[in-house]
Amino acid sequence: MPAATEPHPAQLKDWFDENRHHRLAQDLKALSKDFRHQEFLNLTLDGLEARSLMQRLHQCALAADATLPGSYRQKARLLQKLAPKIGHSFVTIFTCDFIATFGLEDFDFSMEALRTLTRFGSAEFAVRPFIAADPARALAIMHLWSHDPCEHVRRLASEGSRPRLPWGMKLKPLIQDPSLSAPILDSLREDPSAYVRRSVANHLNDITKDHPEWVLEKLEAWGSKHE
Repeated sequence: MPAATEPHPAQLKDWFDENRHHRLAQDLKALSKDFRHQEFLNLTLDGLEARSLMQRLHQCALAADATLPGSYRQKARLLQKLAPKIGHSFVTIFTCDFIATFGLEDFDFSMEALRTLTRFGSAEFAVRPFIAADPARALAIMHLWSHDPCEHVRRLASEGSRPRLPWGMKLKPLIQDPSLSAPILDSLREDPSAYVRRSVANHLNDITKDHPEWVLEKLEAWGSKHE
């Protein structure tokens, strides 16, 4: 994940503190006059202290769905406008969580929304339900992402398809068959961004837990291309 743009609070869950929710509500109100400002605050602040970091993040996504006007696509577009205003990469992940929670039935639109949002807060968790739902379709899109001009999008291609991403759902098809993500890794193995190359290394490390020989063969094949 990209580093947050604010210092760590005493508890990480306080990235989503009361002030944060008020700022989010103000920014959403500025984007949509029909946004139900007070209802959003009621939904996010009631029981706030008992929620963990990830529960607070998810509650923001649920509250956005409940209080923004219009269809799923209209809400998603508003959140894409909100994302660059938040100024905190981890907090912005709630916009990606909204896509993952409500967007599976609108696959291509939602994947494109994640490509946009990941520039402001990584969609590495949010893309995984799409991979689980349709691995071939999602990975084909993510292979295209591996050639994107934006390093955040290229990193998402690798990080989002890691078989055993920490904090993320395990991707059983990729655990069973590492060749499914091989085209993405092949595209990114010499990426100019160290940020992207670290993700490729972590992706390979995930695979070694289940298929160490596959990784050795892959590294040998990459090495032979330089001989």
